[in-house]
Amino acid sequence: MRDFERLGRQAVEGDGAVEGAERSPALVTVPYRSRTVDAGPAGSSATPGCVVITTFGFGSAENARAWADAITVAETAQPEPTPGLLARHFLISGAAADGGVQVLNCSEWSGEDAHRAFLENPVVTPEWQRVEEFTSGITHGPGRRCVPRGTLPTD
Repeated sequence: MRDFERLGRQAVEGDGAVEGAERSPALVTVPYRSRTVDAGPAGSSATPGCVVITTFGFGSAENARAWADAITVAETAQPEPTPGLLARHFLISGAAADGGVQVLNCSEWSGEDAHRAFLENPVVTPEWQRVEEFTSGITHGPGRRCVPRGTLPTD
C-alpha cells in the first residue's frame, strides 16, 4: 500500500486528461480487514490474474463491519477454499451526511474465470446464508472486474 501511495499517486491525482478514462467520485476509506488465502505450497503466493472491486452501502459502520466479518467467517468455514480466490480486502468509508457508510470489497483472483465460477456456483453453508441475510440491508454499488497489467515494485 505504501508503494502505491509513493509511486501511484501521480496516476491517481493526475490532471484527468486520460482519454476514455471513467471518473468516479472519490471514496475515502480505511482498511478494515484483509485475508490472504493459501494459494499453494507453503509460503508461495500467486500473482492475481483478476482483481474485483465492488462497493456496498450500509446504514451504519457496525453493519458494514458485521457484513465483512460474516464473509470472512463464511470463507474460512468452507470445507474447501474457494477455487481461485487469492485474497480479499475490506475498506470502510467514514460516515456520510445521511449516516451511511460504504464498504469497498477488493478481491484478488487467479483469473476472471475463477471469479465467474464463484458467482455462478455459490457455496451453500449456514455461514454463507448469514451473509445472504445482509442483502436486504445493503445497497450494491458498482463493481468492476479488472485485469492487472503490471505490478508495483516491492522494495
